[in-house]
Amino acid sequence: MKSTKNRILIPLVFMILAAALRFWIAPLLELLPADYANDVKLSEENKFRDSPTGEWQASKLNTTRVDQTITNSGQAAIIEGALHAYHTSGEVNFEVTSLYGVDRRTRLNLPGYGSVNRTGQYLFPPHVQPIEYPIWDSMFVGLRQATFERIETIEGLTVYVFSFSASGMDETTGYSYLPKVLTY
Repeated sequence: MKSTKNRILIPLVFMILAAALRFWIAPLLELLPADYANDVKLSEENKFRDSPTGEWQASKLNTTRVDQTITNSGQAAIIEGALHAYHTSGEVNFEVTSLYGVDRRTRLNLPGYGSVNRTGQYLFPPHVQPIEYPIWDSMFVGLRQATFERIETIEGLTVYVFSFSASGMDETTGYSYLPKVLTY
């Protein structure tokens, strides 16, 4: 009798543990950390012209993107995203800071949170797939489309490569430090 109970009880316990691991513990481990922070620094050459027929000019820029969780409540994180681009002389080229409401489970922007009502992903979701994603994060001040292009292997790690496209973005806010730029 005891042997029959054990044959039923042990597999039942393992099934309950497997279900708890899959539906409760694993999703908790995939949450965006409550203290999420990211800091990226880039050095780049920027080419521009003052008019459509003007000569191209080049300048070197140092760009910093800083994302930091300000607060979170359960599944929602409020992240301050800042992008600062400076000429090597220290003069400001572009800067913008915004608040984003982000779903910690899906990495989607949450409507009604943040400083602007945003849509799309703030970060790529866990278990990213080779498909298209709408992205709206602090690197650009508007929604853009991430399109899957190919798979590459870098030092043994398989990575998905996406390209981005955007249209109709208004980056006026990032140039608001200039005296002739008006923001509404």
